[in-house]
Amino acid sequence: MFRLKDKTILLAVSMIANAVAVFFLFVIIAGVSGALSLIRTVVPGGHLHVSFVFAVLAEVACIVGEVLMCIERLSSSGISKNLLAGFVFLSVALLLFFIALASPYWVYASEGDQFTSLGIWNYCDNKLNVYRDVDYQTWCASVLSYSYLTVLNLGLLRFLQAIVVTVLLLLITAVVTLGLKMFRLKDKKFPLRASMIANAAAVCFLLMIIAGVAGGLSLIQTVVPGGHLHVSFAFAVLAMIACIVAEVFMVIESCTVRIFSS
Repeated sequence: MFRLKDKTILLAVSMIANAVAVFFLFVIIAGVSGALSLIRTVVPGGHLHVSFVFAVLAEVACIVGEVLMCIERLSSSGISKNLLAGFVFLSVALLLFFIALASPYWVYASEGDQFTSLGIWNYCDNKLNVYRDVDYQTWCASVLSYSYLTVLNLGLLRFLQAIVVTVLLLLITAVVTLGLKMFRLKDKKFPLRASMIANAAAVCFLLMIIAGVAGGLSLIQTVVPGGHLHVSFAFAVLAMIACIVAEVFMVIESCTVRIFSS
């Protein structure tokens, strides 16, 4: 910024170093939050506190910095910064939602050394292992085999799984079509339209998922007693926020080039 303004290699090195830092910060945050039940065997009644919050804020700041550096790096190729910002935020949203989709930490409950975590596809616990003469060894299985599910809960879960898969496909469509607009079909209007429509639909379904899970927590607690929303739910919320920010950038770009004009 101040001495070697024309050396693009330095920006690339900074981007790589920051991306590595983001990865290791994510490993630290996920590891600490996921191992909270184990930590409580050392610190009974312990919970995450202010230092953990600072680590999360550092992760967010690094991600924002990476996004801005990506925009700066790619804008030199003549691509609109609005499209670049939209593409980056859509990619981040897809990554966050994929993590939320794959991880079994939407709902989490713990009591002493025992815990239960419930996800979209799997659940994990260590309560049943005492019957196998194995002390608190975590194991996971399909959420459809969870013994506390009723017919109603099972139907709602299958409906939720269908919506989640729909959101994933919509986000992939939005990322691919916006990428085509940026790199292959720069003079065409329909890829940006398609990306905006797919992303708007994904936001609507994400809002439905988040509102449904949060509003149905009391029903979920009949399946997972004492359960509360956990890190996978937070990733879904962050994915929705990233989608909204991407939609704003795409709307600004569409207004700029008037893609909806006849």
